[in-house]
Amino acid sequence: MDCGEVKIDVTQIVEFSRSPLRLTGLVILGAFTCTVSFLFAWPMLAFVSAGSFNQFLGWMGVLLFGAHFLHFLWALISPNQTVVIIAPAGFKDRRIAPEFIAWTSIEKLSAYDYRGYKMSFVIGISEVERRKLSTTLKARWDRINTHLAGLSGLWVVTNDLDVHFGDIFRLVTEYTKAYGGKVD
Repeated sequence: MDCGEVKIDVTQIVEFSRSPLRLTGLVILGAFTCTVSFLFAWPMLAFVSAGSFNQFLGWMGVLLFGAHFLHFLWALISPNQTVVIIAPAGFKDRRIAPEFIAWTSIEKLSAYDYRGYKMSFVIGISEVERRKLSTTLKARWDRINTHLAGLSGLWVVTNDLDVHFGDIFRLVTEYTKAYGGKVD
């Protein structure tokens, strides 16, 4: 989908799924980083000795990147389903919660830029509204990451979706404005 300069019809329901091609790339990246970490964890490299800090970092990498690998592998082999729904009723990302987030409850919408690369945005809602959501384990984990990044809100990552960041962010921005939410 390419929104470009096309007028967006905010009365429509727009759905996005995960991209098998992007998921494959993330699985390969996870497998590679987990393998490199394992080389450190099980001292197979000349500069890594048993009991060293490098070995500790290797085991931490195996856990972190192994979880990354398994998460995206599971997403790749799971049946293709709609992940994000943008509708007049609100915004829904099944990776965050099964409920819609009403546009009027959005207090802030901002793109997250990491070293010039945009692949996620943060939806700021009040603590009261956030507590109404049945947040997933991933959303609760991402909440820690958003605070570490100095942000507050629900983190929406687009690197595994079948849409480019600019397109989905423009859609969410237009729907938020049209239905009474606040945008930066």
